Amino acid sequence: LKEAVITAEAPPVTVKADTTEYSAAAYPVPEGSMLEELVKKIPGAEVSDEGKITINGKEIKKIMVDGKEFFSDDPKAALKNLPVPANMIEKVKAYDKKSDMARITGIDDGEEEAVLDLTVKKGMKKGWIGNLIAGYGSQERYEGGVMISRFKDDASFSVIGSANNTNNKGFSEFGDAGQGLGGGNAGSGITTAQSLGINFAKDTKKFQIGGNVQYGHSDNDARRKTS
Repeated sequence: LKEAVITAEAPPVTVKADTTEYSAAAYPVPEGSMLEELVKKIPGAEVSDEGKITINGKEIKKIMVDGKEFFSDDPKAALKNLPVPANMIEKVKAYDKKSDMARITGIDDGEEEAVLDLTVKKGMKKGWIGNLIAGYGSQERYEGGVMISRFKDDASFSVIGSANNTNNKGFSEFGDAGQGLGGGNAGSGITTAQSLGINFAKDTKKFQIGGNVQYGHSDNDARRKTS
């Protein structure tokens, strides 16, 4: 007999215990899209104008890459800045993650948070991935941003930086003090903002180490005349 070739479509959604897996191939996005475009296509997922993610009514508190936290307390950093090439992300998993203390001690303390966990295809964790934007316009308006990441099987490293004076919400809002590039809106003057974030994670045979640091600064100029 000659060889038989079997082709089939992967199921777009698979439920395993308390984890819902979405096949990224079932929700194609244009090349160069950020994670936000992929999440918006997931059934039951919603992304608000402020960047809050909900899936089936449950708010996503963290975004992870292969189980490693990506800007732990700022899912918008991944949503707005993490490119998702069509051939890079294999699955998007949604589940409730136990607290660090519960995972260390094995004692369930009832503290859980909903997370999105991106599974990167094998063989794709090579080299660097990045995104750069820059612009200058009339009235001395400018904006710029950069994201550089490196993902390996046992480590990851990312840097996100941005600056503008256009009230642009295209990048994450790093904390209440800085509010990143979304510090104002069209009706409240002009906000000049700068932000910088670094995220890293590393696995060894004995340790898992990781963390992130974020800086944000903004200055708002608002003028109003009434009569």
